[in-house]
Amino acid sequence: MTDALDLDGDDVEELLGDAVPLLAMLQPCPKGRVKRDDGRVITIGQPAKQVGVSVKTSRVCHDKGLPPEPDRDASGYRRYDANATIELVKIRTLAEARVPLARIRDLRSATDKEEFQHALHKIGDEQRPPLKTSSHTRPLALSGRPTIYGALMSFRWGIAGTGTIANGFANALGRLPDAQLVAVGSRNRETADAFGEKFGIAPRHRHGSYEDLAADGNVDIVYVASPHSHHHEHTLLFLNAGRPVLCEKAFALDAAQAAEMAEVARARGLFLMEAMWSRFLPAYVKIRELLSEGAIGEVQSVEADFGFRFPADPTHRLFDRALGGGALLDLGVYPVSLASMVLGTPDRLTAYGTLGETGVDEHTAVLSGYSGGAVALTQCSMRATLSSTARITGTEGHIELPFMMHCPDELTVRTRDTTERLSLHAARDGEDDDTAGGGMHHQARHVQERLLAGESESDIMPLDETVAIMRTLDSVREQIGVRYFDH
Repeated sequence: MTDALDLDGDDVEELLGDAVPLLAMLQPCPKGRVKRDDGRVITIGQPAKQVGVSVKTSRVCHDKGLPPEPDRDASGYRRYDANATIELVKIRTLAEARVPLARIRDLRSATDKEEFQHALHKIGDEQRPPLKTSSHTRPLALSGRPTIYGALMSFRWGIAGTGTIANGFANALGRLPDAQLVAVGSRNRETADAFGEKFGIAPRHRHGSYEDLAADGNVDIVYVASPHSHHHEHTLLFLNAGRPVLCEKAFALDAAQAAEMAEVARARGLFLMEAMWSRFLPAYVKIRELLSEGAIGEVQSVEADFGFRFPADPTHRLFDRALGGGALLDLGVYPVSLASMVLGTPDRLTAYGTLGETGVDEHTAVLSGYSGGAVALTQCSMRATLSSTARITGTEGHIELPFMMHCPDELTVRTRDTTERLSLHAARDGEDDDTAGGGMHHQARHVQERLLAGESESDIMPLDETVAIMRTLDSVREQIGVRYFDH
């Protein structure tokens, strides 16, 4: 790792002497297009931060000071041997961030990976990004100074929880060049150690309690992946510790909890978002574009269902009422959120449900009506395997989401005269996407972009909509007789 950084002092001094603020790297690139050495075309005009100059990637969006001179291929694209240039980019990034020369020398003198990482962390501790924080917590940035945020250094994530969804999110962070998983919190040290060992978290940042994770000064933002019943408690814990939070869906047990979480985040000026990861997948981005363009006319209805048969097991959290078990919060939230994204909040609804022996909903259907005359029919089930598809119907056509409607890799758009199937495997920045088996990195990237912009809410999954969705789910539960609380 350190051999590639073996520039002599004169080289580094020259780079420092020619340094410009890192913000210049985040501006749109010159007009044109370049082709990477793997053949992928980058349209110039993308912010460089979206292309991802970092120690983990060799993607380059601009050519200022980068040898060798690019060639042109038969198509006229400028072509870079990215692997041959990225090492200078890394050093240049440090220079443009105005990192002290002594710190660059620390990197160059590192003899092993541990020393190199220690030097990087030292830079990060001195030049942290301008995240919004509470007045009750330590500052996370040196105000007004350029940072290496979004270029060489990473957002430092902590994860609260060690279950399946936490593992998926940890893997997703590995796809982002500017994200680093640095800490985990769990109910006990044994599960934290197992998770930390799997994902390379240092032993001192493997916490056997959520309180210890909240006190970990090495963490910039926390992803809450505990059971539904603990989302409210844990989100407030981390917000009150001054940490921005991405909280897994369903956001809370009810609208009252969700509203309090939003209120605390806003009062402290901290970022908070529901982790409805479907919203950020390329397919869902395309749906919003199609609707905005009027591709299917005025929307009249949304039909969506999501369900799989789960063998009854009273010991499993899905069948535990106290943990927010049932189909509604685990599966139904996806169809309901899609309807909300397309149609907004319903004026009225009628719900039908079948409860199991433990009192949780095992199959639920909801018919919702909207002020403009549109309707939505949503279903979820733990008793039966449903089609798990969706259809958005307008006056001029409809959009179909295939099996696994919550993470589709294609869409079909049908109008009176045409049928178009859109393949959406590619992520928005051109890298291969595996939405069928993941895709949570899209929401993580969105969160980081919002933090970088100094924003405390998402424009795609705003808190007011999250609270409204919880009110809808409250109405459904009331009608079918599901109670998470005994009072």
